[in-house]
Amino acid sequence: MLIGIFILWNAWSILRQSIHILLESTPESIDVDSMVNTLLKVEGVRGVHDLHVWSINESLQALSAHIVTDNISISAGASIQEDLNKILSHEYNIQHATLQLECVGCHGNILFCNIDEHQHKHAKV
Repeated sequence: MLIGIFILWNAWSILRQSIHILLESTPESIDVDSMVNTLLKVEGVRGVHDLHVWSINESLQALSAHIVTDNISISAGASIQEDLNKILSHEYNIQHATLQLECVGCHGNILFCNIDEHQHKHAKV
């Protein structure tokens, strides 16, 4: 009887973890609000939106986000991305990050960053 309970307990744990991975849920170990606040402290970062963190497997986590900066050169943007990737790797164990840089004055209708706004435009038509 104890062996059966032990097997069911472990099976439930594995099933729960698999569901989180398949649904691309934010890992429980990551505090998204704290992460955004940390990213905003990087010099040159003016805002963070459309942030999504998920697990690819139990040890590999990924992130995608839009990073708002001033109107800067590509090399300055690469430096900001490098700083962000270091923080994500060391503090949050995120080894794969896709970061889209945007300048402060850009509008959602140009870059299609604001999904809600985009959906509302189509809903009104």
